[in-house]
Amino acid sequence: FQLSHKKIWTLISSRSAGFEPVRGHFSNTFEFEVQPLNSGQIEQFVTRWFKAAFIKQERGTSDQARKSAQVLLERLGWEENASRRIQGLTGSPLLFALLCLVVLQGGEIPRRRVGFYEECLRVLLQRWGEKQKMESPLLDLEIAHALLQDVAWRLHEAGQRDTLTRSQFVLWAE
Repeated sequence: FQLSHKKIWTLISSRSAGFEPVRGHFSNTFEFEVQPLNSGQIEQFVTRWFKAAFIKQERGTSDQARKSAQVLLERLGWEENASRRIQGLTGSPLLFALLCLVVLQGGEIPRRRVGFYEECLRVLLQRWGEKQKMESPLLDLEIAHALLQDVAWRLHEAGQRDTLTRSQFVLWAE
């Protein structure tokens, strides 16, 4: 695309490890790194995220959204949640949005990162099932956890942290 449309600027968003293998296919690129959010940006992100979530899901008033956002912001400051691993979630917009979603659905910040990912899996499977109009998720949480745990172990053993293909996942999942 870039070669045949030289006058069109293209924005590519990727983790560094994911972009490295294809870097040679793109000429005249500039690399930027997303910086972690500062405390003011964290407060703004959480406040706006909860306001949008409350409006979209018709959960209540903007005042209730503001209170929920404030609860999360206070909990992020608690000593038990101040670990670098949990605080590190605020450095990635995707992970931070997932943290907001987990708190919105369950009300608590997981103490450890593994707990965070388990909650993400639970919430996302539940929400996906709701969008598909299913009474229960397509994949049971425990089965999904066992499957992903096995895939994660295989990736770790193979030294392939960021290079799982769809066909490889399907093969390992069977």
